[in-house]
Amino acid sequence: MILTPYSDMSPVPRIHMRLDGLNATADRVTVAEVGPGGERVVRGGYRVPATSVIVLDDFLAPLNRPVRYRVQQLDAAGGVLAEDEYTSAQIIYHGTVVQHIIDPYRSTEARLLVGSEDKLEWEHDGSMVRPGNARMPTWVGSGRWPLQGIPLKLGTDTAEQEAAMRMVLGIDLVGDEDSLPIIALRTSHPVRFPQPLQAVVKAPSARGLDWISGGSLTHWTMTADEVRPPGAALVRAAITWADLMASAPTWASVASSYPTWADVMTDYSLAGLSNAA
Repeated sequence: MILTPYSDMSPVPRIHMRLDGLNATADRVTVAEVGPGGERVVRGGYRVPATSVIVLDDFLAPLNRPVRYRVQQLDAAGGVLAEDEYTSAQIIYHGTVVQHIIDPYRSTEARLLVGSEDKLEWEHDGSMVRPGNARMPTWVGSGRWPLQGIPLKLGTDTAEQEAAMRMVLGIDLVGDEDSLPIIALRTSHPVRFPQPLQAVVKAPSARGLDWISGGSLTHWTMTADEVRPPGAALVRAAITWADLMASAPTWASVASSYPTWADVMTDYSLAGLSNAA
């Protein structure tokens, strides 16, 4: 497995994966990060067909530390044929990135402002019960909630960042288009909440610091609640068939430009061409 970290915003800092040489009898492959908090299946890497070359990007890879991945090769019945671990070099990035949970192309850099951790709250489900005439009550519980009510405060400095943040938060979508209000946040700051922070943001608000004079300095405040992200099989395709056809209108021109299909899937200059056409 070849692991290549990228620190640029194309679309976000990420680790690019290329996996080949699979077991000939493998039917499916699952790729997961193995971190301090347990396993996180890479979005788009859950039980994908075991083709000759598998190309993935981990758009939620942790920043500024080596990242360990576990690759499981499964047979047609779901049994594990092989399990291997690989370690990637770290993504060197200093700052804060906010992105939509499914679509990393809806993303922006931002400033994490003071006060984003003013209060962190966890809650345990349950109640106190005092049976009969017992003096001491008994706790009857059913588990712990994740972080709720994180007071995130973010800053954007340019018109481009403001517009991108609106897209991340699902504010400026066209017509009746709706958006899942779940974001992912990664930062190089030493925060106490988990990273990537995957949280629902129901009611974001924006305050313009210099809008009245035509500027774009904006402070965003939002209450973020940790939530289980959508299934890892849900993913936005980086390169679509329409993108490829916008670049090369015939199959002959595709074949003459790319020696293998893997070369097509790793040419990220194609991403979004159909939208620009």
